[in-house]
Amino acid sequence: MADAGTGTHEPISGGCLCKAVKYSIAFPQGHWPPKKNNICHCTQCRKATGALMAHIFTVTPSQITWTCEDRSFREYSSSTGVFRGFCQTCGSTLSWRNTKTPAEIDIFSGTLDEDVLIGGDGETGRKILMTDRQFWCENLVPGVTDGAKSRFMYKTNAEGGVLREVA
Repeated sequence: MADAGTGTHEPISGGCLCKAVKYSIAFPQGHWPPKKNNICHCTQCRKATGALMAHIFTVTPSQITWTCEDRSFREYSSSTGVFRGFCQTCGSTLSWRNTKTPAEIDIFSGTLDEDVLIGGDGETGRKILMTDRQFWCENLVPGVTDGAKSRFMYKTNAEGGVLREVA
């Protein structure tokens, strides 16, 4: 249960489709809710997830505990210094990390367990899924994904500059 006064929350869980890879994420004081949750429109996220937009949230590597049967968790080097975590058994995309930001790992929100996303009072899922940032917006699909609203929309990434800020 969330505790708005202390910025803590009970651990949340998720995993892949076949359940060979599972994870638990802890939220020590000051880490709830996740500070970054974003929608990505890049071609790599589309190809990796099979979705037009990928929703991710960021935690520190020390917050996440992986449980893997038969060493099913693997990482694919999708570009220089960038690794996409997935289950080698069912193919579910689970994580994204960049060696330039070793204190962060992104988790694909669709891999969260249903009770986290829609269970209880719905607040946990809402706090994880409500985003104010979108990345790689040069890849918006006209008339389809260009209708997603957020406060900040980045052309390439945080270092690449703001495409536009929506009030």
